[in-house]
Amino acid sequence: MIKIVINRVLSAQFTTLLSLFGYNPKNLTTQGNIDMTELKKFRLINKVEGISFLILLFVAMPLKYFAGIPMATKIVGMIHGIFVFAFLYQLFAASDEAPFSGKEMAILTLMSLIPFGSFYNDKLCAAKEK
Repeated sequence: MIKIVINRVLSAQFTTLLSLFGYNPKNLTTQGNIDMTELKKFRLINKVEGISFLILLFVAMPLKYFAGIPMATKIVGMIHGIFVFAFLYQLFAASDEAPFSGKEMAILTLMSLIPFGSFYNDKLCAAKEK
């Protein structure tokens, strides 16, 4: 029973997250899984990773250095690190569906290291999706 409640809560949070990024959470299959292509998953992870990077740079770092709260970078940094690994994993998963050249994969990876670069990545992926 607890497992079912936890799954429903997590599913509701995930569909809310999807709707925030412009995805239609109504595309649920009968099993409750969200019907998304690998490229759409990559675009979502790309946006989340980019936002977590901006939060790290513009919220957590000033809290650490100007307010003397080093725990902010530890927490946000760990969360951002998880999203970076998810980004890299999903980049390779999406490359099977929308074949990225080696140059494009390098650009996508390097742009994720630059603030606001993930939004440029989203443009590249949107062009691949069409």
